[in-house]
Amino acid sequence: MQGSTLTRLVYVGGYGRSGSTLLEYLLAASADVVACGEVVLAAKRKDIPRCSCGQTRETCSFWSRLLTPERPPGSWTHEGLMLALLDDCRDRFAVLVDSSKTARGSFLTPFAFRRRLGDDFKLIHLVREPHGVCWSRRSGKRVSDVENSPRRFARYVRTVAGWLAANMACEAFGQRYPNQYMRVRYEDLASAPEETLRTIFERLHLGPAPRLDNLKASGNRHQLFGNRVRLHAPGPSEIRHDARWRNEMAAPDRMLISALSWPLRRRYGY
Repeated sequence: MQGSTLTRLVYVGGYGRSGSTLLEYLLAASADVVACGEVVLAAKRKDIPRCSCGQTRETCSFWSRLLTPERPPGSWTHEGLMLALLDDCRDRFAVLVDSSKTARGSFLTPFAFRRRLGDDFKLIHLVREPHGVCWSRRSGKRVSDVENSPRRFARYVRTVAGWLAANMACEAFGQRYPNQYMRVRYEDLASAPEETLRTIFERLHLGPAPRLDNLKASGNRHQLFGNRVRLHAPGPSEIRHDARWRNEMAAPDRMLISALSWPLRRRYGY
């Protein structure tokens, strides 16, 4: 590890289904970065899945140091586990990534961590076209029973409301702490990952940006929670922008989502 021995926290904010696992995976192409997945779930849930390193929570060299029989999963607060992780990573990694996002009670989490960590906290505000978010949530569940039912519109309303709230929470942080904030669009990340990664490392002063030539060889990914990207370990040529909704989403669905989300969509260039 180069630079300070104090591990900094990079927090990925925004709404779910926006590519946070992919972003975290790419950030960990740097050997100075450790990817920890959605730490809030590691703190609160007892049903811990296999780590992205391939080991169980009990045998993982990273998590077994903290999630012990004396302090098992479910007994931690998000802040408590994060501070313990940062302390444990001291002298081993320069940056720790938490992709817990800013939805479902986590709207103020970036502010809380910033108060504890000061300038050693950075927020990456990850945004995605709301149509793509709604489509990902819909296609990621068993929805055959509501495929053509009006009930799907209620789901879209709930999703867009969450999307708006999560992104506005990040916007508020960016207004208050502009030097510790950066907005990244999923579409840019998936279409030009190396260029986007270079911009992130430069903008947030995280050190030299890594190249993506040897992504799968990195051993600093310990994501307990996240989508299947954390286990699949795609190479640069496999990273694609998922825009299936453009061809597969019905026109009434697109119109509803557009009407509900237009103020922020316009701000983000959608």
